[in-house]
Amino acid sequence: MINKEILNNIDYYNSIFKKPNPFRHVAIDNFLDEPSLNALCSEFPPFDNEKAKNEFGILGPKCVHTDIAAISKSYNIFDKHIRSADFINVIEKITGIEGLVIDRNMYGGGTHENINNAELDVHVDFNYDTETDYHRRLNLLLYLNEDWDEKWGGAIEIISNPLDFYNQDYSSQSYNCIKNRCLIFETNEYSWHGFKKINIPNEKAGASRKLISIYFYTKDRPEDEVVANHGTFYFPYPPELKGSLSYEEDVRLIKKRDMLLMSSYKKEIEQSQKILTLEKKITDIEKSLKPNYQGYVDISETNGFFLDGWVEKSCFIQFSCSEKIDSIYIDILNPQIKRGNIEIYLNDIKQVYEISKEAHKLEFKVQKLFNLNKLKIVSNIDSSVSSDERELSVLVSKILFK
Repeated sequence: MINKEILNNIDYYNSIFKKPNPFRHVAIDNFLDEPSLNALCSEFPPFDNEKAKNEFGILGPKCVHTDIAAISKSYNIFDKHIRSADFINVIEKITGIEGLVIDRNMYGGGTHENINNAELDVHVDFNYDTETDYHRRLNLLLYLNEDWDEKWGGAIEIISNPLDFYNQDYSSQSYNCIKNRCLIFETNEYSWHGFKKINIPNEKAGASRKLISIYFYTKDRPEDEVVANHGTFYFPYPPELKGSLSYEEDVRLIKKRDMLLMSSYKKEIEQSQKILTLEKKITDIEKSLKPNYQGYVDISETNGFFLDGWVEKSCFIQFSCSEKIDSIYIDILNPQIKRGNIEIYLNDIKQVYEISKEAHKLEFKVQKLFNLNKLKIVSNIDSSVSSDERELSVLVSKILFK
């Protein structure tokens, strides 16, 4: 599917990618072979108003189809190919970044179609897949426009720093969205990019900016690039001020605006880091909470257990034994006298108990124990109440290891 010419010149593209200009990226023309490219262009999905609404339900000039495998047969084949080890191996060799994976949900990715008046403010992307906690590392943009004039706008810009728009230090690279051009660039805290407003002439009405956007992640990333989880952060493009009678004052005000925006961006990261630190402390405290227990055991870790004895629908307890035990007795309180089942797992052994009364003593016969044992309590009883935000199930008033 990738053009053989590209596969034969991977080292060349890697040498271009490694140069930070202003950050690491590479533009590769004629990326796909002709049959694959033509199939994707001809089967590109029509603009869908429902997929062009923002989070407030307002219709915008950008349509996104994240489920590309469902678009057509050709897109299904393409989706399988980009997730294959062969394709990912090529991208790893071009960029030098190993361990790449594609978000299975294609969050924010898929086919993108921008119609007249669409624009993309300069921004840095969100930095984590919150479902897996993987780091976002690369964007791959593959353009599918049959005919696109750079004068219409929409060219992607790779920008050094939005604070430098009116400084001599400002640098950028611009890439027109021509057919079969692939742009690959790293994503981090300085990979600023965007495109200016699209203005398609009347005689070309119906034309649109089309591409496929793919995001790559890794489990880890260089330590000096790691920051707390944050969303995408935008800087509006500055206006064209040349010839303005108040040019210097306008520039001063725009710089002031941009400094405030950058300050907000940095504060968001700082606050996210503080939240992350607090969440870790809370997690460590929760793991150290122990139920009321007796016997020759040491409980090292818990999960799903609360200080007042309540447990969630799934509660985990890890313990070790100092002497041999034959049974585990668990005293359960069911204050709302709800009916249901409780499953007790000890390592790989499972036992099911019916719950119907206010109080139960569950006995679990022990067969074989290890240095570290896993006791899991799984319940289908829901005792949650509106006055308590926790998801409560039953109370574990005592555990006796005997």
